[in-house]
Amino acid sequence: MHLIFVGAIVASVIAVLGVFKPAAWIWALSLLWIFLFGILNYDHRRDRVSILNGLKRRDNALAYTRLVDWMLGGLRRMLSPTVAVDSPMPTKGWFSKLGWFLTPRARDPNDLKRLQANTLSWPVMDAALKIAVIYPLFLLLLQWGVTGADTGIGTVIVLDAEGRSWLRAAAIVPVAAYLIARKLASSNQSRVFENATDWLYFMVSALALAVAVVVSYTSADAGVLALAFALAGALAFEGAFAAALAFALALAFALTVAFAGALAFVGAGVFAFAFAVAFAFVTGYGCAKGRGGFSYVLLIMGLWGSFVAICAFTTNPAPSERRVLVFAIGLLPLINAVFDYLSYGITLGLIRYGRGQRNFLTGLIWVLDGLVAVMLLIGLGLGLTGTIALINHLAGQEFIALRPIFDDLKTPEGRAGYTWLILSLLSTLVPTLVHLVLVFLSAFTWVPQRFKLWIARGIEQDETGDLATLGSSAAAATLGALWAALVTCGLWGILLFLTIYVEPAGLGILRIVENIALWFGWVEPTTMLI
Repeated sequence: MHLIFVGAIVASVIAVLGVFKPAAWIWALSLLWIFLFGILNYDHRRDRVSILNGLKRRDNALAYTRLVDWMLGGLRRMLSPTVAVDSPMPTKGWFSKLGWFLTPRARDPNDLKRLQANTLSWPVMDAALKIAVIYPLFLLLLQWGVTGADTGIGTVIVLDAEGRSWLRAAAIVPVAAYLIARKLASSNQSRVFENATDWLYFMVSALALAVAVVVSYTSADAGVLALAFALAGALAFEGAFAAALAFALALAFALTVAFAGALAFVGAGVFAFAFAVAFAFVTGYGCAKGRGGFSYVLLIMGLWGSFVAICAFTTNPAPSERRVLVFAIGLLPLINAVFDYLSYGITLGLIRYGRGQRNFLTGLIWVLDGLVAVMLLIGLGLGLTGTIALINHLAGQEFIALRPIFDDLKTPEGRAGYTWLILSLLSTLVPTLVHLVLVFLSAFTWVPQRFKLWIARGIEQDETGDLATLGSSAAAATLGALWAALVTCGLWGILLFLTIYVEPAGLGILRIVENIALWFGWVEPTTMLI
């Protein structure tokens, strides 16, 4: 009798679909419902206990907490520095002592626990600094590798067009593989994995530099060679030294392209290493003394002030159209790192808070996260605009003209030249988008507990068990189909936003930044007709 009921219900659903011929998404949800309904229909009376146990569980947020715990566990391992008392400073060798000071460490186990509990601790800033350099440099290389066309910012060509796809793939794939392996090693904290990634780094560096030499030799493109060295330096080290060296090498790369000479990169590279050692020494020493937060504030302010001075007071500035590149690769990642740090920390804090909540409150917390992300994007735009205005004021002339950039970003033709710049700035939204994916993947937990208990009471009051099994299976299948619909709609909504609505949203943020900049007098009023 039970199988007859099941067959009749499934046949009815298929008949309704055949008569009304609904849209494809309704077909998909209905077939998913039938699939779940068939799986959840138990033929044995004893299986009714399993249905009841599942409905009576009170850990509504189980899926969300498991996802959050899995993600936070990996991040905790990645962002946990070594402890100074567990690895004391070497007693011999000045080079070993220098290396010890260049690596930020927690002062003691208690300090490590405080750092792990604080989502705005200095290890988060340390990660943000390094990502802020590696991400745009690799993004620039990726855009060049995928399109094969001239790649740069505005009218400045950084990487010349390259028609040999195998050569572009040889430059990109090893770097991407190393980045993935490095993240897996830091999240697993396996000594074998770390040793393997060390060897992988040397192979990747050798291959990437070989490809760069081939490209630069055959096309006279010094930018490729400089970019390869900058990426190799950024990937080679950890901690504050990696961050300072990455920023210094990025600036050296920008100067190489700006002045179009390998000698400029050699000179800037020597300065980059000495610059990185000085800043990393102070930062590493401060972290070991329990003043890591203050040390990283000094690091950020020191890097920012040094770059502003280089841009404002250089006696032989780059041509006007290339100054944007110097700023975009030298100063933009530094300012972007500050707002990425705030984005990472605030999103992690909200996710931790949402872990202890129930049902729709997790969605409301994400809405708050989304509002914070928009405010951070506006702050990022103002930080960049204000820094350029300061450089222009100190230089006594327009080092970078802001008005043409604002005007170019308002038109599709003008924005095409700033694709790399726009994608680099959108890294601030990544933590919020990850949070949104977690929320939608756990949408099944939004079902009220009272509704599940109401189904359970109906099962307990049924003596034969057949109708109760059918009803509970139908209810569970419906909940599963709705969960799939919510997840699909949520992910589809993210895709639509990134492909369709991100442009008008970005223009809205651009207008806000421009109006505030006009109010402060940082930029001249526009003369273009829109």
